[in-house]
Amino acid sequence: MDDLAVAQVMLAYEAVQRRSQGPLTPDEAAALRRQGVPLVYDPVQIGWLRADAVDDLDPGAGAAVLTLRRWGAADAGMLRDLLDDPAVWRFLPEGYPGPLSVADAEALIALANDEGLHQVRAVLVDGVPVGQVRLIPSTGEVSYWLGRAHWGRGLATRALRDWTAQCRARHPGLALFARVHHENAASRRVAEAAGYVWQGPDAADPRFGLFALSSGSVPA
Repeated sequence: MDDLAVAQVMLAYEAVQRRSQGPLTPDEAAALRRQGVPLVYDPVQIGWLRADAVDDLDPGAGAAVLTLRRWGAADAGMLRDLLDDPAVWRFLPEGYPGPLSVADAEALIALANDEGLHQVRAVLVDGVPVGQVRLIPSTGEVSYWLGRAHWGRGLATRALRDWTAQCRARHPGLALFARVHHENAASRRVAEAAGYVWQGPDAADPRFGLFALSSGSVPA
């Protein structure tokens, strides 16, 4: 499989895969495995699907489609709208920097896509960005946030579960953990629902508690 074909497969991975599209070809499955993308076997169609594939063959499936992908330049306006809100920054390590411009969002997107520092993905619901997940591979720290309009819908838990599964596949053996502000009860519930277990206060910053991924936890 040449580099162009691999690039095409990875581009397809950034889009939503639906079960009705049929299983992956052997080359597609092999390319995704090399990238650490989790797959599941579909016994009905006798083939492999991406683990985040949408089961549109199930007539009862009507949940919002949640996907993860890199931020793109075209997302700057939406990222600005999501982040230009002091409530979103309340429990983040950094304080609200003040009104944000599209240029500020463009700079954040450039920083987010610097894979030498971290791995960052936009969280999309039905194709629209609603927040972000992040991994620092050098430490194993994962983090997550959503825009205020998307709180209370269970989306953060779904995003963290999906991101945790991807991080485990791409970095086998890496001990994953999250830092949660001690006043953020909703974020604590998200971490626990995704398989993270309370460890104690963060010695480096007492505002936060540490939650480590349970060794036996397999995100659903």
